[in-house]
Amino acid sequence: MKSSIFLVFLFLSLSLFAQQKPDFYPEQLQEFGALEFCQSGKACRTKIRLAEFSYNILGRGEFESENNTILTEPFTDITSRRELFLQFRVPLINKSGLKILAGYSYKNEVYKIKTIGSEFQETIQYLNNLNLRTVRFDARVSKSINSQSYIMGTFAQGFNGDLDGLFDLQNKFSNIQASLLYGRIFKDDIEAGIGVVFSQDFIDNQWLPILMYNHNFAPQWGIEAVLPLSIYLKSYRDEKTIVSIGAEYSGNVFNIAYSNFLDQFQQYTFDHAALSGTIMIEKQIAPWIWFYSKIGFQTNFASSFISLNENTIPLEVDQTDTPFFKLSLFISPPDSFFK
Repeated sequence: MKSSIFLVFLFLSLSLFAQQKPDFYPEQLQEFGALEFCQSGKACRTKIRLAEFSYNILGRGEFESENNTILTEPFTDITSRRELFLQFRVPLINKSGLKILAGYSYKNEVYKIKTIGSEFQETIQYLNNLNLRTVRFDARVSKSINSQSYIMGTFAQGFNGDLDGLFDLQNKFSNIQASLLYGRIFKDDIEAGIGVVFSQDFIDNQWLPILMYNHNFAPQWGIEAVLPLSIYLKSYRDEKTIVSIGAEYSGNVFNIAYSNFLDQFQQYTFDHAALSGTIMIEKQIAPWIWFYSKIGFQTNFASSFISLNENTIPLEVDQTDTPFFKLSLFISPPDSFFK
């Protein structure tokens, strides 16, 4: 137990003090962790979500100078960043040796900016109150090899940017995220695996090796990790209450465009990535219906506005760190549903 707690707080401390994003982290990486790779059972008790609605609000921050971009005070003052998320998943096949889930998700991010800084005013003004939308179609497949081993894969086709609506599926917004993992159950309360995550976005293609480790080391305590993406120490207070503390990485990339005051077409990819230290409480409030609240502190890596044409001047900013608070309601069947 001591070694597991040490791993959690080691990862958490790295999240709180890191400033530069390590190169091995993809820019575009969402919703990867135990939720994607968990085999429901004693070793991993993370709830599989068939439907989810969540609202996340991040606190006040600023865009400050980063690398070759020199900004002067007053810096751009961000009042908040708000995120609305909807997801639906349908079991297409639910057999003992084969499970396939297909899903659709929608996420809307909005920057609320109080003061626009002295430089790049048009770009920041365009970002203010802009609906940064993410639309994803995904599939999750789990295939048993034998009673102890399995293969799990995920694939997601996404569309990110200043989309016009829920189904604005233009190629310029397109990106792909996929993963493949081999897992093995060593005991009823221990499972581990090795795999790879692939991310293709507007910036580049990246491969990231991952290690999964789930261990329920005491009746009410467990650890769930997909390194180097997430790690959580979990306390199972009862069958209807789960308390988690840990850290996770996430990132997103958007394609955005506008015309400046000279009527020149400006096109960027705007990215932001972060490591978050988190405390989360999940509570079952009715059969199949769960609620969770999450509070934490997000360490933001440098954000880039990368130029996609000759008329556009690139911009890099240091988005200051900020607290956040998230509420969610989701539908999760009992573990026996996916046996």
